[in-house]
Amino acid sequence: MREFPAEVRNFARAFVVLRIERQQADYALDTDAYRKSDVLSYIASAERATGEFEQADIKAKRGFAAHVLFRQQPS
Repeated sequence: MREFPAEVRNFARAFVVLRIERQQADYALDTDAYRKSDVLSYIASAERATGEFEQADIKAKRGFAAHVLFRQQPS
């Protein structure tokens, strides 16, 4: 990931963190596990990361898409 600009790296990090949080929320047995302020913070994080990603150079975005699509999975 070091070859990508900061906007792309930040997007990738935010995506992973938010995906984990979403999966945990899907299976949370405690309905009070997430407060409204937490959810709003996650939404703001997603919007910020997406906005930064949109500002990245088109070559970097295409390279990142190729990296995600064609990367080798560990055996």
